[in-house]
Amino acid sequence: LTDYPSFADRPMSDVDLVIRRDEADAAFAAAQGAGWRWDAENYPRERYVEHHHLPPLMDARGMDVRLELHTSLFVEGG
Repeated sequence: LTDYPSFADRPMSDVDLVIRRDEADAAFAAAQGAGWRWDAENYPRERYVEHHHLPPLMDARGMDVRLELHTSLFVEGG
């Protein structure tokens, strides 16, 4: 809201949430339980082991929105 009047005005189609690293697995499971879909074939979990966010989750209702659960703001060393 600091740069865009609404979510729909943003040029990107993802929502980033920063979570505690030790709660990442629980948050990932909770998001899926709330209706976010994980495409494990295209975004395998092992590809994100050293990454600053977990695999993206897609809106199961078919909207073109992704949820990314970040365990830090930047890639390590960035």
